[in-house]
Amino acid sequence: MSVIELLSLGAVSLAIGVLSGMVGMALGIVRLPIMLIVGIEPLIAAGTNLAVSTVGGAAGAWPHLRAGRVVTRVVITMGVPAVAGSFVGGRFAHVVPSWILLTLVVMFLLWSSVVMFTRVISESTNHLDKDKMTTQGTSYKQYKVWVENIWGGLVIGVVGGAVGLVLGTVRMPTLITVFNMAPARAVGTNMVVGLLAGLFGFAGHLSNHQIDWLLVGVMGCTAMVGSFSGARMMGRLDPRRLLFLIALIVLLMAPLMGWRAYLYISG
Repeated sequence: MSVIELLSLGAVSLAIGVLSGMVGMALGIVRLPIMLIVGIEPLIAAGTNLAVSTVGGAAGAWPHLRAGRVVTRVVITMGVPAVAGSFVGGRFAHVVPSWILLTLVVMFLLWSSVVMFTRVISESTNHLDKDKMTTQGTSYKQYKVWVENIWGGLVIGVVGGAVGLVLGTVRMPTLITVFNMAPARAVGTNMVVGLLAGLFGFAGHLSNHQIDWLLVGVMGCTAMVGSFSGARMMGRLDPRRLLFLIALIVLLMAPLMGWRAYLYISG
């Protein structure tokens, strides 16, 4: 890889890092196709992408923690099964065809984006400013605990570990639409859970896939700077605009996931 290509990837990682820090999603699905386009071997790109997502997430999580935008209970209940799921998914990625998993992810992203766009239109800014999750009876609380552990943690962790992505874009709609979490808190919480999932997903892949440590160094450093800056800038966005931005990114991720699924089928 030439110096120009290496610097270009660093610049791209910086820009993606800024956006990821603002919306609380690692956005590895944006970074991964770019790495493949410049000719990086798919296995190396997947492992390197997880490493970059992890270090970028670590830098982005700190400003959210300091600002009180992280719901600790959700981090624990989602993070523990996500850690286990990501490691298992990365270690046994060959068992289930990845294109099947990604196709399911595409369908969920499309549905989630519609739900969030509808919420932007229908709800007032005051409602979006709430700093706590609402509850609607004991049965609903139990349902949310099930979603936290099984869907938001274990299932998304396994799928993300298998395909080499943190999948914060899939977890974010759950935090907003199911738990009725304020967008700012959803961003911070998702960033921390994604950091844990990415770290152990990378560990699961490490024994099977090669890593380009030079790329990790260059893209990881710029991702850290961008993610930290984006997380600090996030506080300037009002809740409605932040939710709209999240919904738009989730919608745009669907065709990228679909393209990734196609590559698995054709390759």
